[in-house]
Amino acid sequence: MAKPFVTVDLDKPRKLRYGMNQLIQLEEALGVSVSEIDKVPMGLKELRVFLWVGLSWEDPDLTLEKAGELADEAEDLTYIAEKIGEALAASFGGEGKKKKGPAAKSGTGKKS
Repeated sequence: MAKPFVTVDLDKPRKLRYGMNQLIQLEEALGVSVSEIDKVPMGLKELRVFLWVGLSWEDPDLTLEKAGELADEAEDLTYIAEKIGEALAASFGGEGKKKKGPAAKSGTGKKS
């Protein structure tokens, strides 16, 4: 059975999912093992990486820069961080349970 996904509203509804390949991609991009991902200091760069990797299973041509542009389409960065947290929890069997996900530390991310 495929890992569940979480819908995130960006330019359009998109599906965030962290299957085996995405978790390995996170390890490589962040330089930590999957067991240490929750200890990664979360800034804007890291949030963009989580978003990029989580969307890449459905859109393999997605770039980091495009993921950053998609983040601009969200109501705020906290929303994205919450959706990433939900998708990560679902990938580890916590579907329906909200676990602490990555949180952006740089402002509210609200559009002006």
